[in-house]
Amino acid sequence: MNYKEFNRLFIGDRVVFLLGMELFLENGRGGIMEHTEEELGRIAGEKLAGFLMQNKVKAVVQAAQAFAQMKTAALLSYAGKSGIRIGGNDLDIHGVCPVCGGPLIYEETATPGVDLVVGWTCQDCDATGKEVYQRVFNCHVDVRLGDGRPVPPREK
Repeated sequence: MNYKEFNRLFIGDRVVFLLGMELFLENGRGGIMEHTEEELGRIAGEKLAGFLMQNKVKAVVQAAQAFAQMKTAALLSYAGKSGIRIGGNDLDIHGVCPVCGGPLIYEETATPGVDLVVGWTCQDCDATGKEVYQRVFNCHVDVRLGDGRPVPPREK
């Protein structure tokens, strides 16, 4: 599936897109590839029972199969370009414009604080915005005893 097909499905048949994506996410790439079209149709049919006409089942299965064949980076990039927002900022990608998917040019200065905020301009569409980096504890480094001797790393 290329971006044009991905976006056409997203814009043209949102129900098939979302149910196909749900089927893909619930079963994973391996699960989609391992099941037959009939098995996936049964699963999709259960999701659609009482909601859609039978002819949508095949389209949902085909969408899930197409998603499963995509590389994750392409899937996320296409979703970002299509304006998909799931749970807030789940699909924001560092360095990728949330408007068009183009590369970002960063301002020279960052705004320090509890979070680090860096302004950007999209190289392709000239959109502007800010990336927010939250400070999260990662690990201890360069640990020394009171007398200055280094403490060896702990075994995991």
